[in-house]
Amino acid sequence: KVDEIDFRRSANEEDLLGLLLLRTVLITDMNISKETYPQVGSPSRIPSHVVQGKQACVDHPEGVPKTLFPQTPPQKIYASSRPASKAIFINDLNTTMRVWSIEGRAVAKNSMQTYSNDNGNGCFFGFDFVDGRGGEIRVSCFNEIAEKFYGTIENEQTYTISNGRIGKAKEKFNNLNSTLEIFLSAASIVRPLHVNDQIIPLHHFHFVPIKDIPGRPAGSFVDILGVVLVISPRSTIRRRDQTETFKRTVQVEDMSGFSVSITLWGQHSTVLGEELEEFLSIPQKPVLALKTARISSFNGTSLDTISTTKWFVNPMIPESLPLQEWIASDAFNVLAPSITNRVLGPPSALSSPATIAQVLQMGNTDKNEWATITAKITDISLDNFYYLACPLVKNGTQCRKKVQELENGSWFCGKCNIPIQKCDYKYALRVTLQDSTGELQSVTAFDETAENIMGVKAEDLQFLSIDDGATTEIADQVIGHEYQFTLSIKLETYREKKQFKCVIIKSHKLEAAASLP
Repeated sequence: KVDEIDFRRSANEEDLLGLLLLRTVLITDMNISKETYPQVGSPSRIPSHVVQGKQACVDHPEGVPKTLFPQTPPQKIYASSRPASKAIFINDLNTTMRVWSIEGRAVAKNSMQTYSNDNGNGCFFGFDFVDGRGGEIRVSCFNEIAEKFYGTIENEQTYTISNGRIGKAKEKFNNLNSTLEIFLSAASIVRPLHVNDQIIPLHHFHFVPIKDIPGRPAGSFVDILGVVLVISPRSTIRRRDQTETFKRTVQVEDMSGFSVSITLWGQHSTVLGEELEEFLSIPQKPVLALKTARISSFNGTSLDTISTTKWFVNPMIPESLPLQEWIASDAFNVLAPSITNRVLGPPSALSSPATIAQVLQMGNTDKNEWATITAKITDISLDNFYYLACPLVKNGTQCRKKVQELENGSWFCGKCNIPIQKCDYKYALRVTLQDSTGELQSVTAFDETAENIMGVKAEDLQFLSIDDGATTEIADQVIGHEYQFTLSIKLETYREKKQFKCVIIKSHKLEAAASLP
C-alpha cells in the first residue's frame, strides 16, 4: 500500500521534443501489508533481450508491448495555475501566447485608481516590467485582478510573472520602447524572484541626442542624458480644475552640441529641482538622466516631465562617463544652441569676455550672473582647501554632503542620517584672480574644476600637505599662469550679511602662459 506519491517531472524536453511527459513515482514511505490478495491475470517477467538501454522491443515477441511507456497522444496545454516551463525574454513575447513566463523587475508602479463607465465601476493599476536583456513592457491589472496583485507588487523588486493576455499597447498611453502590453488575468501567477541586482537593472535607458528630438512627434516620449546648465526659481500655477501645482524649468545640454528646456512639474519641481539647485549653487554642473520625458511643441521643441518620469542625478551608468569627461574638456560649450525658442541660461555677458572691473560691478541681486574673463592666478590658499563628503550612493547619485566627525572616529551625514566610516575628499579651493583692471579675491573652485586647475585630486593633495614643501611646489606650478575662466557671480546672505560670492564654473589654461612682472 503506497501512502504518499510525489510526481516529479523528469523528462529531457530536448530529447523528447517537448511532446512526452515522464513521471517518476517517488515512494517516500511504505507499509508492507500482511494481508494477501488474489493474483490478477498471469504476470510474467519480460525477457532481458527486450529492453536494452533506452530502446524497447527489439524482436517484438508476441504479448510484449512495443514501447516501455504508454503511447498517449500529446495533450493540449491551457493557461492554468502552472507557470510556463521556461522563462523567456520580454522582447520574445507576442500576442498569440497564452502560456508564458518572464523574469524581471517591477518599476514605476502606479497607485490604485478607480473608473466609472457604462459597464459600471472598477479599479485598476499598472507597472513597468524590465528584464536583463533590455526588454520593457507595461503590465496592467483591472478590478479583482488589481485587488489581488496590488499588495504583491512592490517597486524595484524582482518577480517571475506567468500567463496572461498580451495585447497591443495604446500609443496614447504607451511611454515605453514596446508595442505590447500585458493584462494579468485569473490564470496569472506572480512569484518573488531572488536575483542579483546587476542581472536585472532598475531601468533601461534609450537615450536620444537632443539634436534629434525635433524630428520626433509632439506627445511622444524620450530618454535624455545631459548636463544641467541652469535652473529657474520654482513657481506656482493654477490648473484648469482650479488646483495648484509647482513648476520650474531647467536647461540641459548634451554631447550633440544642442540644449533643450525641460519643465519640471509637481514633485519633480520640488524634489528634483531642489537637488539640482543644490548642485548648481556649489556650483557644479550635474549630469541628469531623464526616463520618459514628453516632447512638447511649445516654444519650438521642449520637454515636460510626467508622473511616471524617472530621474537620476550624476547616474553611475556607462553613458555618463564620457559626458563627465566632456564637461571638463574644452569642447563643452555653455552657450550651445537650443532647440527651444525661449532659452534659460547665462545672459549675453557670457558671449563676450569681461574684465574683473566689470565683474565687480555685477552680483547686485540674489540671482546668478555669469561672465567669462581672462586672468592670472596670483594666490592659492592651502588652508582648508578640502572638505570631507558623504560617499553614499542612492538611485545612482552620490550624496556629496559635508559630514561631521564623531567622537568615535567615524562621521555623520545629516542628509542621509546615518554614520559614515569612510569619506571622500572634495575640493573647496580659494584662489585670487588678477587682470589689468583689478583683482578678485576668495574666488572658489569646487571638486572637478579645482582638480583641473591643480592637476591632482583633493585626497592626493591632502596627503602631500604633510610636507608643506610638496603642496607649495604644486601651487607654484599654477600661480602666474593665465586662464580663461567662466564665473558664476551672486550676492548671498550669510548670517544676515550680504556678501559677494564668485565661483569658477570652468577653467581653461591658455597656451601662452607668462609669469607676472
